[in-house]
Amino acid sequence: MVRKYHSGRLRSSFCGLFRTMAFDSVVAGESCEGQSRTGQSHSRVGFVNCTFVNCSFFETCFSGSTLVGSTFERCTFGLRRVDGGTWSHVSLRAADLRAAHFSDVRRREAELSGTRLEGASLRNCDVSGAALGGARLTQCDLRGSDLTSLDPLL
Repeated sequence: MVRKYHSGRLRSSFCGLFRTMAFDSVVAGESCEGQSRTGQSHSRVGFVNCTFVNCSFFETCFSGSTLVGSTFERCTFGLRRVDGGTWSHVSLRAADLRAAHFSDVRRREAELSGTRLEGASLRNCDVSGAALGGARLTQCDLRGSDLTSLDPLL
């Protein structure tokens, strides 16, 4: 059974839920600031049009999760793995994702401008139409990924 939670801005109830949710939960239109997800695993969770400010995602795993339309501002990353799911229209502008491993993730039209992806893995991902201006992709593994509609002059 999927639990659904909705609406509000920087409500403590959402931030508390964010600390505890691990699977089969959906949150829409919420904001959270200063939370840590260090070492956590999330399976089949949804953060739709949510905003995360100054949150930490070090050694965090997502499996089959949806983060459509969500924004990450001044967050720290060290994502361990993201397997499957939809991260389309997500803003990760200037994020440091060098240690991240994404596989089979739909990231259509994601905002990845200025993102550090050196040595990251984005295997079999759909990154079509993503904004990658200024992104650093040296040794980024993009094998099997859909790169349709990307600007060839990165």
